[in-house]
Formats: sequence, C-alpha cells, structure tokens
Amino acid sequence: MESQSASIISRRFIAVCDVLGFKDMLRSKQLDEFVSRYNLVVSNLDHTVRSNNRFLPEMTDEGDLVHAAIFSDTILIWSASMVAGDSHLADLGSISVFFDTCSSIVNSGIIFGFPFRIGIAYGEVAIDPERSFFVGQPIVDAHLLEASQEWIGGACHDSCFEHPAFQGAIDRWWDLIIYDVPLKTGFTSIPALNWPKCGTSETKTWLHKLTPNSSDSLLNRKYANTEEFFTFARLAHRRFDIRRIMGLSADPGPEDSQETVDKYSELLQYINAKFPL
Repeated sequence: MESQSASIISRRFIAVCDVLGFKDMLRSKQLDEFVSRYNLVVSNLDHTVRSNNRFLPEMTDEGDLVHAAIFSDTILIWSASMVAGDSHLADLGSISVFFDTCSSIVNSGIIFGFPFRIGIAYGEVAIDPERSFFVGQPIVDAHLLEASQEWIGGACHDSCFEHPAFQGAIDRWWDLIIYDVPLKTGFTSIPALNWPKCGTSETKTWLHKLTPNSSDSLLNRKYANTEEFFTFARLAHRRFDIRRIMGLSADPGPEDSQETVDKYSELLQYINAKFPL
C-alpha cells in the first residue's frame, strides 16, 4: 500500500475550473437542454486534450502532457509530472500545452454559454484517476484562487513560481499575462491566463450574449472585468508582435527615432483596422 501511495504522488500544475452561476443555470433550464449544451463543452475539452497530447508526447514518461476529470460543474485539469531540474525546453512545452487546454475551456465556455473561472497552482499532489483520487495542497490553492476571482477567466497562485519554467511562460507573453486581476479583496497583479489568444473578434459577441440582463451591479462588474481583460490582452499581443517584427524590446519612447515611432504606430493602426479587437 505504501509503494502504491508513493507511485501516485508527483509535482504537477493543477487547474480547478468552475462555472459561474451553475446552480441558477441548472434551475432555469430544462435538464435535456442543459445537458446538451454542457456536453458541447465536455466534447470540446476531450478534443483539446486528445489534440494536445499528440504534441511531442516524448516530452514526458507518462505519454500524455495534460489530463482532465469532470465532477458536475467542476473540471480538474493537471499537467504531466514536472520536477524542477528536468529539461527546461521540455517543461516549457508541457506547460504551454497545459495552459492552452485551460484557455480552451474558457473560450468554449463563452461560446456554449458556460462562464468558467479557473485557479491554477503547482506542487505535490496525489492523483489516481481510476479511483477518482485527487489530494494535495495545490488543489486547495487552485480552488481558493478560483473562487476569489471576479470575472470569467483564470489566474495563477504564487506556488506556480516554484517551477523555473513558469517564468519562461510569462516572458513569452503567449500563455500568461501579468495583469491586475480582480479578486474579492481587490485588484492584484498576478499572472493571468491568456485565454483571449484563442478568441476572435466574435468572442465579444458571444460574451455579450452570455452577459445576464441583471440589476446586480456585482455580477455586471464581473462581465465588465472580463471584457476589459479581453481587449487588453488582444491589444497587448499586437504590440508584442509588432515589437518583435521591428526588433524592439519595448514600445517606442523618447529615445527612439521619429521614424521608428511612426512605423510602430502605422503598423498598430493597420492591424487594428484590419482585425477589430
């Protein structure tokens, strides 16, 4: 029994994903309609996990880079076992697949009418899916962070920094963005899940359809926070891409030539006009 327990313990990234207002949604809809729509989210998750696990499976001894389990309105996503000191490139690839799966959940939830909030943590956990056995402090940390957020989206617990490849994911500005995340205790600058990378200009339309016609100012603020982040993330990536194209380490400033400033502004205006946020 002792060796069996040890064999299911490892260090992983964990995401706890919950649907905002799940109970109210369940009460307000016919069960067959509700199940049909929720099944679309689950099917999309299955497809994403299968697709992502075809990406460089040799990166992990487990064969799969990401896993998922569903408990009613809660979806648990976990990475392959990741120990600091392993190949940095392999870890960065595995982390990227994990965060891509999390982002996909938020986007598909918006499209199919299920607003997800996600808390992400890292550390030692015991997982045995065959016995539905999931235990560890990262699961608790991820759950508490998920419940504290005032928006649709996701954010990372401080424990994620324990893995050295995590900072690389932030530096890439693709999977994560440092942002003033709206929490119940106020706005806090922490790594936010860059789910808008998977979205399009139509995502705002879906988000507006999802936004309830409510007099609840707190609920309305959650949706406003979501839209603000979507716009911020989309624009931030465009700026990042332009800087990369122009070989700049930051947005043009007083130390740059007027030609550089004008070229940067022209590129940004062109992209925003051609591809509305």
